[in-house]
Amino acid sequence: MLKKVFIFCFTALLSALCAKADSIFVDSGIFYKVISADSVSIVAPKDGNYSVAFNDSVLHVPANVLHEGKLYHVRCIGNAAFANNGGIKHVVIDNGIKEIQEHAFAVCVNMKSIRIPASVNKIGDDIFRYSVSLDSVSIDDDNKTYDSREGCNAIIHTKSNNLLLGCKGTRIPATVESIGNSAFCGCLIDSIAIPDGVTMIRDYAFAYCQNLTGIHIPSTVDLIEDEAFSYCPSITSITVDERNETYDSRDGCNAILCDDRLVRGCSTTVIPSGVKAICRSAFSQCANLRSIDIPEGVTTIRAGAFMDCISLNRVNLPSTLTCLDSWGGGQFYGCTSLDSIYIPENVNEIGTGAFSGCSSLRSIVVDPKNKAFDSRGNCNAVIRTSDGELMAGCNGTVIPDGVKFIHEDAFAGSGITSVTIPSSVMDIDSLAFRGCDRCMSITVSPDNPYYKSDGSNSVVERKTGRLVLGCATTRFLPGVTGIGPYAFVSTPEVLFLPDGIRDIGMCAFTMCKNLTAIIMPPSLKHIGRGAFSGCSRLSVKATMGNEVKTDI
Repeated sequence: MLKKVFIFCFTALLSALCAKADSIFVDSGIFYKVISADSVSIVAPKDGNYSVAFNDSVLHVPANVLHEGKLYHVRCIGNAAFANNGGIKHVVIDNGIKEIQEHAFAVCVNMKSIRIPASVNKIGDDIFRYSVSLDSVSIDDDNKTYDSREGCNAIIHTKSNNLLLGCKGTRIPATVESIGNSAFCGCLIDSIAIPDGVTMIRDYAFAYCQNLTGIHIPSTVDLIEDEAFSYCPSITSITVDERNETYDSRDGCNAILCDDRLVRGCSTTVIPSGVKAICRSAFSQCANLRSIDIPEGVTTIRAGAFMDCISLNRVNLPSTLTCLDSWGGGQFYGCTSLDSIYIPENVNEIGTGAFSGCSSLRSIVVDPKNKAFDSRGNCNAVIRTSDGELMAGCNGTVIPDGVKFIHEDAFAGSGITSVTIPSSVMDIDSLAFRGCDRCMSITVSPDNPYYKSDGSNSVVERKTGRLVLGCATTRFLPGVTGIGPYAFVSTPEVLFLPDGIRDIGMCAFTMCKNLTAIIMPPSLKHIGRGAFSGCSRLSVKATMGNEVKTDI
């Protein structure tokens, strides 16, 4: 009998301990999650709001915390645990904490200093990305995994000499051999001295450094990943040490070159002869780049090469160009000042969304000798000749009869105001007109066997009754049974969906910023993931009917 009582008590105790696992409690403004019988992890509050301000803007992270009479060991600062907290200026972490997970202090815009104890042996990516005021980072001298040698204000992996994370107060020591992924991403630095001895600069190492004006690559660097300096709009000077055997900036070109590839350029770059390829994101977000002459000999422009060059008005593509890389696409994405483009004779590959977001683009002309693509009937679009697929359009496009397919992102963000679908179109990709919020007129040829409009300012699939394209002036046709993914490019402030609609597809109303209220019918059974994402003014979502299944 005693044995049975013991087993019962042990089982009850075990059940009580298990019941506490995953529970969350708050102490001194910090949210803790129980992960074992005696351990907790610090987590972010679900609503993003902290219960109290931290005293004197100092965040003290304890190694132990008492809750309901029980002492817990704090093992980990979890993913985004303190992210977006503008009240933190200084961080002190007690010895005993083992791990700091990714984004733990991201976007703590007023944080100035952080001290990491000897016990921390694992640090995630981007733990203080966009914490733009940070200028003091120190690691306890007894830490065996990381250090901040020579008072460098950075986190360095001791064994590999890899600089993992820096800040605006960082000075890179001469013993550093590599600069890690996103090490300085988003830092407000205007210059940085990369010392001889550094051999590798990884992706996004200096990305989004808005104030960075100059780059000098030392002689020892033999690997710069494509995105290392992406989205740095203020760079005007790029030089490479003449002794570098892998990279150069020949002829004072203000660019980083590797053999026949241009790895990174800026607003003052003059592309030299001998270059055959412009690498991924090479000129991304060069805000002051207004025109570019791409010289003869260049055959390939990789994904996102000129992405978000918002002042770029004129581009001269060479006759040698064959490839606007189809892996990734978006070569001129977001070039909002670009007004015309001429596609040369030898181009035989064009990636998805090559001209997405070019809201001023009114003229796209393909060389008449091009065998892969055409712009038949002066349609101001790029059409793949072999199968009639419209690959890229603009706000000056008139979709010609003969087009069978409209490609993903063909008109995305184009600024087009009216769309007419001819009788020949068999398929419209759900992302084809994404972001066309200026479009207020949509018609379909009455002879089209696949789609109809019937004066509704929408495109509806005849076979399924699904609405695949709508706008603020859309009138719902009788028999519409569903709303497709990314269907609405704009809406009125209040939208009443008619009875008969059973399904709202993924991201159906995404970024419809004018939408404040939507009334959904009793027939509705399903709402797809992200159906209303980006609808920043939407405050009323009313369903008149049965329970609706919603994808998470």
